[in-house]
Amino acid sequence: MESKNSTTGYYNALVWLLMTDYEKDKGYTPSKYLIDTIKPKIIQGTDLPLEIVDSTLFDFTIAKGLNDFFDLFFDKTKPFENALIILSFSKEKYIVRDFYLANLAKSYTCWDVAYINCPCPNKVTTKVFDYIIGPDELPNKLTKIIKHEN
Repeated sequence: MESKNSTTGYYNALVWLLMTDYEKDKGYTPSKYLIDTIKPKIIQGTDLPLEIVDSTLFDFTIAKGLNDFFDLFFDKTKPFENALIILSFSKEKYIVRDFYLANLAKSYTCWDVAYINCPCPNKVTTKVFDYIIGPDELPNKLTKIIKHEN
């Protein structure tokens, strides 16, 4: 995919890479809860389209699963020149996973990445996230970022 310019400026969409928990016996945690609780906070205060790339649609225990996830990501982002990529914190043990996902997404798009709902920003030691937003900062901080008021 060609590089897309992000100048931490104008966003014409929000793309939520929704990754959920995985437990051996239970499989993937349903994303419906996250969509029902966090999505209203994301869309509050913005009229940008929100594209959700939901990991629960894929079985990542099969090797090609991540490729399928990124194919869907690329398909959904083609119409946009500059979107804000959103990843949501689920558990502390997945911060590294989220870092790698953000790094991949950013390397293919050059767009900004916001890590939302993160209650422990001091444990995020990477600079790949352009913004780290705590649970109590939603939706206000996200709205300020989108409107470039930060």
